[in-house]
Amino acid sequence: METIALPRRALSVRQPWAELILLGHKTLEIRSRPTQVRGWVQIYAALRREDGPWQLSAASKHGLNLDTLERGWLLGMAEIVGCQRATPADSTSACFAIPADQELYGWQLARPRRHRFPRKPTGQPQPSFFFTD
Repeated sequence: METIALPRRALSVRQPWAELILLGHKTLEIRSRPTQVRGWVQIYAALRREDGPWQLSAASKHGLNLDTLERGWLLGMAEIVGCQRATPADSTSACFAIPADQELYGWQLARPRRHRFPRKPTGQPQPSFFFTD
């Protein structure tokens, strides 16, 4: 396996989405804005918990327990390889049903890797991207 330098940039993602990215099930991170960022980012599991129907359904489908998923840690990394307008046809890649009536964007993720040990960020986590130091 090739060695990749630890990226300084982190992407903040709520659970269970962070875990599904690292497991390779979620290859599109859905956001309200497109991104021009490409390359490796660390995956930060946000502290805030959200127990909506999409999260509960995705967790259940993949055998995850929302109560035990780690939060507040840099859990791994993935490569952002593109960005596209999200449509309902992308729902499987996003791990939830994408509504047809909203303008959403799918940040394409590839090659997820879990850190051997979770890390606390030294930078202040933000809702989207932030720097880890």
